This record gives sequence, C-alpha cells and structure tokens, in this order.
Amino acid sequence: MKKSCFFGAIISIALLFTSCGSDITTTVIRPAELNLNGAESICVLPFQSSQYSDSDLVKILDFFVFGRVDDSEPARNIADYITVNLTNSLLNSGFMNVVGSKRVEMAINNGNSIPCDVYLTGYLSNFDNYIKETWSDVDERYSFYRSVKFTVTYEIIDAKTNYVIGRKYYNVSRESGSYRHRRDVPSAISIVESELDTMINKIMHQLEPYEETKYLNLLDDKSKSEDMKAAKKLAQQGFLEIAYKQYYTIYTTRGLFEAGYNSGIILEALGDYEGAEAIMNQLYMQTRNNKVLNALSDIRKERALNNTLQNQLYSRRSVR
Repeated sequence: MKKSCFFGAIISIALLFTSCGSDITTTVIRPAELNLNGAESICVLPFQSSQYSDSDLVKILDFFVFGRVDDSEPARNIADYITVNLTNSLLNSGFMNVVGSKRVEMAINNGNSIPCDVYLTGYLSNFDNYIKETWSDVDERYSFYRSVKFTVTYEIIDAKTNYVIGRKYYNVSRESGSYRHRRDVPSAISIVESELDTMINKIMHQLEPYEETKYLNLLDDKSKSEDMKAAKKLAQQGFLEIAYKQYYTIYTTRGLFEAGYNSGIILEALGDYEGAEAIMNQLYMQTRNNKVLNALSDIRKERALNNTLQNQLYSRRSVR
C-alpha cells in the first residue's frame, strides 16, 4: 500500500498556492541523486563508531527497541542513532523494501547471496568530544561547554556486483551553550541530533525521489490591462489551466510579451516542460530578452530532471 501511494505522488505534480512573495508555489518531485539501477530493496548495516570497530548488534538493539543510551560511549550512541533513524526513514517512505541487517550480515559472512539489491554501511572517524572550561573575570567563575566533532563516511553498495555506487562524507562540528556546572552540560548525542537529522535527510535524497518546493513569478504588463490582472489572479488562486489559456490568448491575439512569458511559466508549473520550452523558444527568437533566456534555461533543467526521474521509475518497473 505504501508503494502505491508513493508512486501516485510521483506520477502527479502536486501544486500548492500560497502568498509568500511568489505568484506560484509548486511542489515538484526530484529524482534520487544516485542511480541505484532500479533497486527495490535496501539494508542499512549498523554504522560503526570507528573505522575499525566490529558490529555490535546487542547495543544497537538496546537503542532501537528499549531506547537505552550509554553516555559513556558517545561515538557508539551517535552511530546507533544514524542506523536507527535512517532505517526508520526508509521504512516510513515505503519506496524500497527494507531488509534486516542481521540477514545481510550473515549472508556476507557466509559468502551467500545477499538478500537485498543495495546496502548501506558507514562509520565515524576523527571523533573528538570534550568539555571545555573557561574562566570569566566579570563573573569570577568557570563556565563549561561541550564540543563534538567527527566525520561520517558511508557507502552505498550494489549487493549483486559489490560495486560501490556512492561513497560520501559528512562532517559534523557542534558546540553546546555555556553552563555554570559541568554536570549540566548536555550529552554529545543531544548536541548533534539536529545535524544528524539533516545528514539523514541528505542521504534519503541520494537514495529516493523527494519533494522540493519551487517558486515562480509572473510578469505584470506596463499597461496594467484588466485581462492581464484577471489572468494573474486566476494563477495565484490555483486555476492554472484557465490562467494559461487566458495568457496564451492575449499573447497570440495582441503579441504581448508578458502574456507569452507568463503562459510559458504556467506550463512549467503544470509540468508541461515541452510546451513551456516551445513558447519560450518562440518568445526568445522574437525578443532576445535575457529574462526569457533565464526562464528557458530553468525549464530545460526541469525537463532534464523529470526525464531522469521517469528513467529511474522505469528501471524499477523493468526489473520486476
């Protein structure tokens, strides 16, 4: 059920209309940043607290199932946080089937066929976690804060070929606020949680198609004609197809530059990149206007991204 819902969202381009400084606010579906060759299943192997540590499933299960955190092992806690929350993100999206890490680890160790299409593995390096004390002559007392720095390295691997699809690095460097007592200084993981969430979101964009908000602006004509005002109001209210027809009629009957430009922009918002490009091409040949050239470049970029998205979805369907 989750997959069908996801594909339903992918196939259509959802349009949202707000008044946040742009005339049209549209939500587009971006392709995954990595080519996973039509992968339908994935496994997240437990992230390691260092490049040389072994997997510790007991501790990660403590974190996953019971929520236990051992403050004496901040690197281990951070590695577990990445594993658990990345796995949960994949489970919640439903785009790929998530295979348990124990099954995959056993297959790798025994030299058997790996029961997923791709798997992800990673570790922490250059880990630095300390509490620093500073003296204030004004307050005549010490204050304490924590500094946490490390690098997360991870790989996405094709399970059938052992080919490394992507190897990425993410640097984390955060400091807590200042505290009067050492005991009040927060734990390492609490300081970096938001940064880890940002990293996990970036990883998800590499693995799966994702939504992105895009803002588009329409042009006002100098004469401020009533039919142009009406067309713009329709667009801002979300009646894009009607607004497009009105702008395009004005363009073809009166040759108004702004009407032609706006009709192309609305077609872009509707996901008709071929139609939008055709209008902007014609307008640029007529005017050689740089604003049109910029819009044309943006439309071509959107068309290329949409083609990549469709190719990714087709490769998933063709491997079934």
